[in-house]
Amino acid sequence: MPKSVTSAGFTAAVCLSLAGITLTAPAAQAAPQKYMKLSCSGDHFTVTAQIWGSGGPTAKYDVHLVALDTRDDVFPPRVRLKSLNRDGKVTNYPWHKGRQGGHAVADWETTVQDSRGLKLLWVQGYDQKNGPMCSDYGPKK
Repeated sequence: MPKSVTSAGFTAAVCLSLAGITLTAPAAQAAPQKYMKLSCSGDHFTVTAQIWGSGGPTAKYDVHLVALDTRDDVFPPRVRLKSLNRDGKVTNYPWHKGRQGGHAVADWETTVQDSRGLKLLWVQGYDQKNGPMCSDYGPKK
């Protein structure tokens, strides 16, 4: 089954050859994706958020959150998203509790969207005992 892809115009066509008959089906036009990575560290943890979507303010964005505990203690890191919406209100999303132990990793797949429109996103991290909260935001202008 031959496939041809033209990346310059973001178009693709799939050709199927069956008994001398060729069917051509144009693929849907793919919207360009926007990607942003936010990350911060405390004394005993690192948190990361990878965010991608269409770039529109009211669009739904896919999010991959990661919490890494860098010290073998009893205090697991926590990570969450926070948004500044276009109407000026701030939304605090729920905290996700990571795994405890040196180099223990926990991750989550989620989405973020606000009907009022998103202006900025933050990733925040902390652990209960070992230090202050860290944060990173984007997009940076």
